[in-house]
Amino acid sequence: MSYVGIAEDEPKRLARLDGVKNVSLLAKHGMTEVDAYKLCQEHGLLSPIYAHCRRNGCWFCPNASDSELLHMVTNYPEMFDRLIEWEKEDNIFHRRMTRRETPSEVKARLLSKSQTGFSSPKSK
Repeated sequence: MSYVGIAEDEPKRLARLDGVKNVSLLAKHGMTEVDAYKLCQEHGLLSPIYAHCRRNGCWFCPNASDSELLHMVTNYPEMFDRLIEWEKEDNIFHRRMTRRETPSEVKARLLSKSQTGFSSPKSK
């Protein structure tokens, strides 16, 4: 089972979930996007990436874009390193951020690309 951060007031996104393998705990508990934002803010989970991007969510979002992740790696390395620590913990974090790479692999790839002139599609 995979839990996703889709709020109750996001009907189009919720419609894509099967409710069995992919479940939204936010919707299950009647939480809107505003509720989720406040909850993350209250518990120190709000991503600093909000200063860089239109929206994201928790700073450890496994669906963050390369641009968002690179911003986090370069500007908040201590937070990203917590993801790497969580790779070793059972039931805390998906081992694969994008189902292809672990946080360690993502960091290595992004840092390698940034040193060779990496630019995100959004910045072109």
